[in-house]
Amino acid sequence: MMSAADMERATGRRLEDVPTQVKTGSVETIGIVKQPIETTIFLRPLAFPSCLGLACFFASTWLVSTYYCDWWGGVTTPGQFFWFVLMTGGVGQFISGLYGFPARDNMACVIHVFWGSFFIYYGLTELLKATGSLPATTDKYETNVGLALVFSPLMAITWVCCIAAFTREAALVVTLFLLAMGSTLAIPGFDNGNSATIKAAAYFFMLASLAALYRVMVYLVLEGWGQIPRWLPVVKMPWEKLRGHVAIPINEPGIKKGQ
Repeated sequence: MMSAADMERATGRRLEDVPTQVKTGSVETIGIVKQPIETTIFLRPLAFPSCLGLACFFASTWLVSTYYCDWWGGVTTPGQFFWFVLMTGGVGQFISGLYGFPARDNMACVIHVFWGSFFIYYGLTELLKATGSLPATTDKYETNVGLALVFSPLMAITWVCCIAAFTREAALVVTLFLLAMGSTLAIPGFDNGNSATIKAAAYFFMLASLAALYRVMVYLVLEGWGQIPRWLPVVKMPWEKLRGHVAIPINEPGIKKGQ
């Protein structure tokens, strides 16, 4: 007869002592039986966190990028739209990133929390400038070492996510590639106050926002039609097709006892 430890090693499941009624002839006794621990998992349906996250990202990034492309506005203009950027690109995107945890979407968690934090930083900075707590901007392309430093971790995280997106779909790869390129150019641009480099970064950000808007449309059409039509391709990568519709992460994070 196998011991409890041997059964645990053989089944890969922990055992627990379960009181069981045992009848021997006319005599009933209570015995202890080793049985596998049964775990019940309740799944809560969630909308795609990145649908809201990318929509918020588009709205705020479009405003800020076209401003730095010099399409409109002057040095005082950010003081008129920073609330919108703070709430959509900042708070809205940050919240959608947090909802990536129950949705078990690591990409959504990382991208939206990091970029949501950036837009919260940008909005609060413009708020402090508007209230006089920070020096007012005299030139939108002036040297801003602090902003260049903030873009450094954003650049690294976005490039990492861009590489990881090759296991998902081309639409996401394009969005993250444009975003990573913009972040890469923004660092020397703001560090040196180079208007040409800042404008180049802004155009990459603008294209990234349009790519994000396209993916939002795919999410919404998918919800309404139940499938992605051919005229809205996202181009699934070969690795994504191999995963199937249900992929079980290693050790089931959030479910395995002790995690």
